[in-house]
Amino acid sequence: MAVRLSDADYARVRERCVQLIRADKTLGTREAAQFPTIPYNTIQYIYRQCYHQLESEEEARIAQRIAVYNDKYERGVSIQEILREEDLYMPIFLHQLVKFRYKLDDATAKRYLQNPSLLADPTLESIIKSYNWSGVSIISNHDKIRQSSGLEYEYLLKESLRNRGIPFQTEVQLRLDGLPKTPDIVLDCPILIETAKGWKEVNWIESKAIFGDVYWQNQNAQQFFSYLNRLGPGCVIYWFGFIDGYTLDPRITLLSSLPANIHTIDTLVQ
Repeated sequence: MAVRLSDADYARVRERCVQLIRADKTLGTREAAQFPTIPYNTIQYIYRQCYHQLESEEEARIAQRIAVYNDKYERGVSIQEILREEDLYMPIFLHQLVKFRYKLDDATAKRYLQNPSLLADPTLESIIKSYNWSGVSIISNHDKIRQSSGLEYEYLLKESLRNRGIPFQTEVQLRLDGLPKTPDIVLDCPILIETAKGWKEVNWIESKAIFGDVYWQNQNAQQFFSYLNRLGPGCVIYWFGFIDGYTLDPRITLLSSLPANIHTIDTLVQ
């Protein structure tokens, strides 16, 4: 089943995910049931991606003013008050505060958060210990799952192409041949795939075990355009869906699975 979300549906799901994250709540089946037409796995991936986008935005915002926040804290302003006044997300704020106060790198600051008794600050230690880190831990575990899913879906894509008798080369094979960064799949001969907008030529395929929102498409834009310029039209499979109607370039076809209806050049010639 093709998983394509309208802008409006995606906006509703994303808004609810951000609300849950800021309230330190995880996404469960009850919350997902508010969106009965959208697969649960798709909603899960949107939730995780919302967390990472929020994390990235908050890190940049907090890092710019962490000296000011630290000064407030040293003057006796409570962390809860700082968070409320500045509308900050606590886990990111605590990470940046520990990193700044103790002049630590990211990895060491994370270790201090996991073992707050290392801090020479009873107040900060108490706040870190009392905070419910379960949501952050779940996201971290999901990252490991995502990496595993990426390999799994890439394997399924290769097997599907082999079963259909479509010859191709993998990224690993091409790198061994000394070629620069390449897509997951480069087809030996172009294929035509049937989409809702007609038949599309495909010379390469990139497999992404994520939801293809605008943020992630833009994050990968440089990568995709390099494939387009070197190899011609291709497709990206976002296995957990994508926003309908948004694409970086009409020559890059977005899919959520490999279509059943595929023609190779030799079948057309025959």
